[in-house]
Amino acid sequence: MDTQNTCTLFLCDRLTVQTLALADFLARATGYGCRVVDRPPQAANTPQALVLVDADGRDPMDVLRRLNGSAELGESAKVCLLNVTLEACAPDILDFQFLKGLFGREADHRQLARGIEAVFGGELWLPRRLLVKHMMLTRRRHPRECPPPAPTLTAKELEILARLSSGSTNAHIARELRVSVHTVKTHAYNLFRKLGVSNRTQATAWANRYLEEQHGIGASPVDTRRRLVDGSARTGRTH
Repeated sequence: MDTQNTCTLFLCDRLTVQTLALADFLARATGYGCRVVDRPPQAANTPQALVLVDADGRDPMDVLRRLNGSAELGESAKVCLLNVTLEACAPDILDFQFLKGLFGREADHRQLARGIEAVFGGELWLPRRLLVKHMMLTRRRHPRECPPPAPTLTAKELEILARLSSGSTNAHIARELRVSVHTVKTHAYNLFRKLGVSNRTQATAWANRYLEEQHGIGASPVDTRRRLVDGSARTGRTH
C-alpha cells in the first residue's frame, strides 16, 4: 500500500483563500491528503497524521500549551508550527514531545514540503542551535551521577564487605573465616575508612549501589557478593 495515500495533513488555521492555497500546494507537493481545520480532530492522534499549526502573531509556547491540553492529541500525535520567529524560541519549547518541527517565517513552501516529508519519515525538523541549547539545558537539569572513584579493596576486605552486606554478624564472619572477631573488626574498620562510611548499613548501601559496576559488571549485587564469597572460600582462609 502506498503510504502517501494513508497519511493526512491537518492545517489548523482560519479558512481563507491563503490557507486553502497552501493546503492545495502541500497536497500536490507531498502526495498526502491535506485538510484545513479549526482544531485538531480525533484522527490527528495517529502515526499517519501530522498537525500543522500557523503560529503567526502568537506566542509559540502558548500555542503548544493549548495543544498539550487538547484531548485530541496523545502520544502518537505529531505537530509542526508554521511562521515562527525562531530567534525568539526558548530551548524548553522542545519539552513538548509532540512537537516535531518548527518552520520560520522565512521558510518557503518547498522547505515546508521537505520538512513534512522528513517528519513523516521519523525525523525532526528543528533548528540546530535550538537542539544544541536544549541538549545543554537538559544536561544541567539532569546531570549524570558518576560513581565515586573506586577504592582499592583487598580480597579480604571485599570478602568482609560481601558478608556484611548479606547480614552476617562479626561473630558469624569470624567463625566462617576461622579468624578472631578482633581481626574481622580490623578489616571492617579499614573497609569503612576506604569507603568513607561509618557503619555496616552505609557499607551495605555502598555495595548495593557500586559493587556491581566496580567488581561484577553484568551481575546483580547479590550474585556478585555470592561470587566473591565463593571465590574467597576457594582461594584460602588466611588473613
